[in-house]
Amino acid sequence: AETPDQRLEGNYLCGEYSFREKNFRQAANLLKTVADSGSNRADAARYRLLQSLVELKRYKEAEPVAEALRRSPVQTHATSADFYRALLLEKAGHSAEARSEYLKFLVAHPDSEYSPRALFSAAELAMELREYPAAVREFFEFAEKNPKSDSAPAALYQAMQSGYFARNAAETRRAIELLEKKYGPDGAARRIYATTDRQKGALKSLADQAGYETFVVPDDIG
Repeated sequence: AETPDQRLEGNYLCGEYSFREKNFRQAANLLKTVADSGSNRADAARYRLLQSLVELKRYKEAEPVAEALRRSPVQTHATSADFYRALLLEKAGHSAEARSEYLKFLVAHPDSEYSPRALFSAAELAMELREYPAAVREFFEFAEKNPKSDSAPAALYQAMQSGYFARNAAETRRAIELLEKKYGPDGAARRIYATTDRQKGALKSLADQAGYETFVVPDDIG
């Protein structure tokens, strides 16, 4: 007969397999029993359970899992929980608190596999919070540290927009020059969508000259 420990081990292995197959719902169901068991597999199960719940957008359920995992003696598990704590705050709409947690994460875990995501998210939140100089700085930092990332062009584009909103023409121009260096003038022009005033402003003139597609903000919006 199967013992309780054997059943938990089977649930863990099947949950891990389901996670790798991207069957997150089944993975969450299997791994929760192990996470709640207090067995020696509990933290490993919480690690995958947390990721599964985030993929399923079951953020409220993920919050206590992340908090429990932050106490794990396994450093990789505790580090991941710190990152997901910030992400869950962001998903809950607590932008300022989430940004603060991302920045704390970057100081505590600069070499983590989650650091690029934390930096990009912190920059996005800075832009959302209208902290444009910080957004410019962090988007450039992301692009410089992760030049091969699929998100690097988006970071440069966001740096350009943040520089414009910060009224920092030099940083706007710097972002455009880096995009042109990466893709060439024509390639950059195809990738840049400039948010501008209808008829005025430095970015409007630059967009017209370079042939960037524009999204016009009405004069009474700001």
